[in-house]
Amino acid sequence: MNVRVHWADTDAAGVVWFGNFFKFFEQAEDELFRSLGRTRIELIEDFDLLMPRVETSCRFRSPARAEDVLEIGIAVESITARRINYGFEIRESVTRRLVAAGGYQVACVNRGTFKAIEF
Repeated sequence: MNVRVHWADTDAAGVVWFGNFFKFFEQAEDELFRSLGRTRIELIEDFDLLMPRVETSCRFRSPARAEDVLEIGIAVESITARRINYGFEIRESVTRRLVAAGGYQVACVNRGTFKAIEF
């Protein structure tokens, strides 16, 4: 998935603000769900579940600036009955320069009780 960095995505130093990398990760996750035939909203409503992030990480390798086009790659690293671990790589789309790499763990919980359930 590609995203263009907008001015609003950057900080005072002119580089992507660190928190936006997690937004890019979530956008890639949304696209993964769509490619599998359901949106995140459909999953939430159809199965009465939520998918909170219980652990996150990101290592910043090189700066991304406004107007850069970034390619966000996602991989499902592991799945258990109640958790999914995703890995992400963000690269500048033309040069393939590694900008950031990270991941997060998602739990599956009941939307009403917030207790862990199986996917």
